[in-house]
Amino acid sequence: MDYAKLIQTMEIVINDPPMKVTFRHQHAKLLELALAIADDGKPKGRPIPATSAMVALQVTLFDNWPGGVQPKRTPHRYKLAFKAWDGDPTRTSMNIDDPCFSGDAELLTAPALIEKAIALNNSLPGTNPKRKKVLVKNPISDDYSSMMMELANEFPSSLFALVKSKVHGEGTTHHHGQIARVEMSGGQITHGELYLTTERLDLPAFVPTYASGKPLKRPATAQSRFTPHDRHAGWRS
Repeated sequence: MDYAKLIQTMEIVINDPPMKVTFRHQHAKLLELALAIADDGKPKGRPIPATSAMVALQVTLFDNWPGGVQPKRTPHRYKLAFKAWDGDPTRTSMNIDDPCFSGDAELLTAPALIEKAIALNNSLPGTNPKRKKVLVKNPISDDYSSMMMELANEFPSSLFALVKSKVHGEGTTHHHGQIARVEMSGGQITHGELYLTTERLDLPAFVPTYASGKPLKRPATAQSRFTPHDRHAGWRS
C-alpha cells in the first residue's frame, strides 16, 4: 500500500468505529510505531483512572480462536481490551475522543495467574529450580503478587486479565492492583468485575453490540460499557 492509499484508507477508517476496531487489531504494529513517532507529550503508561475521575469505561471480549480452532502461538483463547476516558464529563463522544487508557490482556486461568504472579515479581523464586528465572524489566510488587494469588485461590474457576500498558522503548507495565475477573459459560461472560487499585467495580452486562446497537465485528464477541454520569446513560450496556 503506497502512502496516498494509506492516508485515504485511514481517513475512511477513522469515521467508522467498527472499522477502527478491526484496523487496530490487524495493524497493531503500524499504530504502535506511528504513536512512537508522533510522541505528542501525553502521559504514557497511566493506569485506568478511579471511577471518581472516570467519564466512561469500555471492556471488550475477543475470541482469538476462530471457529474454536487454536492457531499456533496463541495459547489463550480469550482476551479483554480496555478503554477508559477521563476529563470533561460533558464530552459528546467516546468513539472520537482519545481514551486516557487503552490496552488489552489475555484471559488467564487461575493456575496461569499464579504462574504470572511469580514470573512478574523479580523477588520471588522461579517455579522451576533447574532453570534460571528470567527477570522482567518492570516487575510487579509483592503486594500485587499476593493479590493475584489470593484471587486465583478464591475463584479457581474464573478467568483473569491484568491491566497493563506497553510503551514503545519502555516495555510493559502491569498497573498495581488493577485486574479483571470474569466468569464464563459457553463462550459468554456471565459476570465480570474490575479491581482498580483501591476499589472494585462490577462491570455492566456484556452485550454483543456497540453502543449504537450495531453487532460487534469479529473477533470481538461482547462488550461491557460503564459510565458514572447520567449524561451518558444511553451509552451504558
